[in-house]
Amino acid sequence: MANSKELELNRVFHALADPTRRAILKHVSKRDATVGELAKPFDISAPAVSKHLRVLEEARLLKRIRDGKTHRFHLQTDPLRQAEKVIDQLASYWSKRLDSLEEYFNNLNTGKSKNT
Repeated sequence: MANSKELELNRVFHALADPTRRAILKHVSKRDATVGELAKPFDISAPAVSKHLRVLEEARLLKRIRDGKTHRFHLQTDPLRQAEKVIDQLASYWSKRLDSLEEYFNNLNTGKSKNT
């Protein structure tokens, strides 16, 4: 069973998998925005935008700030930092594996040239 940190990370990657949600995050990274401001550039229904915002909130990538009837959204960067750490660890792992593979093939080629 996955622990809570793994579940949170899964939510982040799920949220980032959608291009509309990535565009919303890009917009909010520049300044806080209302639902209407976030929906404006997209040719999708208001309920669809609300679903995207809910996914981003569940991933803790967005924080809803209520000011009377107005709801503004603010970017939360901590989940992105956690995802970045995982990506960096994976990149380091695979870089080492590929370096080992390259060394193996170089040794094969060197061995062949000595025998000919």
